[in-house]
Amino acid sequence: MRRHFFGGWLLFVVPVETGTQTIWIPAFAGMTVLVSRHLSRIAGLGIVVPMPGPKLRLATPADAYEIAVMSRYLIEVGLRGWTWPPERVAKAIRARETNVLAVDVRQHLVGFAIMDFGDTAAHLSLLAVKPSHQRCGIGTQMTAWLEEAALTAGIATINLELRSNNFAARTFYRMRGYKETSYIPGYYRGVETAVKMARDIRRSQPRSVISDGTGSRMKDEG
Repeated sequence: MRRHFFGGWLLFVVPVETGTQTIWIPAFAGMTVLVSRHLSRIAGLGIVVPMPGPKLRLATPADAYEIAVMSRYLIEVGLRGWTWPPERVAKAIRARETNVLAVDVRQHLVGFAIMDFGDTAAHLSLLAVKPSHQRCGIGTQMTAWLEEAALTAGIATINLELRSNNFAARTFYRMRGYKETSYIPGYYRGVETAVKMARDIRRSQPRSVISDGTGSRMKDEG
């Protein structure tokens, strides 16, 4: 049996006859002890306590400070200065051409993203999830939300930059269809190299077959 802690919840991975079963349990002392004692019986019954689902919403000025702190310690860690202090985040929240997305779990902010909209392209400036809630699908939900918003606004491409040595983030975006396009030496404070990534988010148009009497050819609809 393995046990992991995720921001107020415990994840138990329990061996059962067919493999393993995951069980989410609220991490307060009485419940944890009770479940630990009877975990094999609970697993045998097939009882699963789900982790509360994340709530995606547009950020408000009240979120600016916490988002800025998350940026400093999750994204800008190790760099001199503070590129996204609370004042800049609050300005982005108020800006008409920017979406600042916030994610809550049990009324606690656990993730955010900031994306600027242009005429045909959008720029994803920041995206982060607290370590306690990583690998729970929250990052994927945020990128999907932002891409849908961009499509609605008539955007064709989303661009972003990230540290070239952040291999986990590079893999995350590659798995979601983003392609690495170039490197920018010294992009971060003149010290660290950035890798640029982009994705064409336009959905492919359905295609139909048109016969001309001698054969057939494909035509794009729309």
